Amino acid sequence: MPRCHEKASDATLACGEHSTRISMHQASLISNRLVELRPHICSEFQRKPRALSDIARWKAVEFRLFLCYVGPVVLRDILLSKLYHHFMLLHVSVVMLLDPVHAIERCEDASKLLRKFVSQMCKLYGRDSIVYSIHSLIHVCDDVKHFGALDSYSAFCFENYLGQLKRLIRSGRAPLAQLCRRLAEQSVVEETMNRSDSCPLLYGIHSHGPTCGIVGVQYNKMQYMGCVFCRNNVADCYALLKCGSIMKIVNIIDNENVFLIGQAFEEKTSFYRYPCDSQLLDVFKVNRLCKKAVVFHHSDIVRKCMVLPWKKFFICYPLLHAQQ
Repeated sequence: MPRCHEKASDATLACGEHSTRISMHQASLISNRLVELRPHICSEFQRKPRALSDIARWKAVEFRLFLCYVGPVVLRDILLSKLYHHFMLLHVSVVMLLDPVHAIERCEDASKLLRKFVSQMCKLYGRDSIVYSIHSLIHVCDDVKHFGALDSYSAFCFENYLGQLKRLIRSGRAPLAQLCRRLAEQSVVEETMNRSDSCPLLYGIHSHGPTCGIVGVQYNKMQYMGCVFCRNNVADCYALLKCGSIMKIVNIIDNENVFLIGQAFEEKTSFYRYPCDSQLLDVFKVNRLCKKAVVFHHSDIVRKCMVLPWKKFFICYPLLHAQQ
C-alpha cells in the first residue's frame, strides 16, 4: 500500500505543462520547507502544513493556509520568477479581500490583480487551465462589495462545525439527545469565551517571567480578540500593535488591567514589492529582537501575528481570521 500511495503522489506532482511543471527536486525543497514551518503555525490553524506528496489529500483549509500565509515563503527562490509573480497576484488579491477592515476599499485593486492573474493563466499553464473556477475569480470582488470580506460568507465555519458535532457523539445510541445535552453544556462555556473579544481571559499562573516593575499575577496564556496568545509558545507569542511595532510577548500580568511584557523587532522591512509593497498589507521581513523589554496594554494589540523563519530573517503575517 505505501508504494501505491507514493506512485499516486508522484503522478499528482507530474501533471501540468512541461514548461511550468515543478521537478521532483523542487517539490522536495518545497516539502522540506513546509515541514520545517510546522512548529511556527499558530494554534488557530488545526491542520499544519503537509508535504507536497500528500497534496492529493490536502483539505481546503490547508490550501487556504498555503495561499494566504506560507506559500510566498516556501515558494520563494524555488519557482521560476514569472510563476512566483503569478502566484503572488492571487495571494495579494485574496489577502486584500480577506481583510475584515480594508476589504471593501481595496476591492478595485484586488479586482485588477485577479483579472491579471486570470489573463496570464493560458500563457503560463496552457488552455486547459482556463476552467470555470478560474474564470469565477473575476467576479469575487462583486460578492465582496455586496457581502463584505470573504470570510463574511465563507462556508469554512460550517464545514468545521460538522467535525465538532461528530466529536460530541460518544456512542450510536440516541445521537440527537447526546448532541442536545453537549450543546447545552457548551453554550454556557461559549458565553464566557465570547467575552474574550473585549476582555482578555487569562490562564496558567506562573512566577518566573520578566515584569519590568509591574506588580501582579503572571500568566502564561491569554485569549483575546478570538485568538490565543501564549508567552512560551513560539507560534503564539507575536502581536502587531497600533503603533506598528511587532512584539514578541514574554509575559502577561494581571494588575487590575492586563499588561504584557514584550520585545520588539528592531529591523522591519518589506518582504516583497510585487504586485504591491508588502507593508501595505502589514506583511514584513523582520529581524533582531530588542533585548530591552517594554510594557504595553492588551488593548494596544491590533492583530495576532504568524512569524515564519526564512533564511536569516523572519516573515511576519497578521492573522486575517481567528477561527481557521
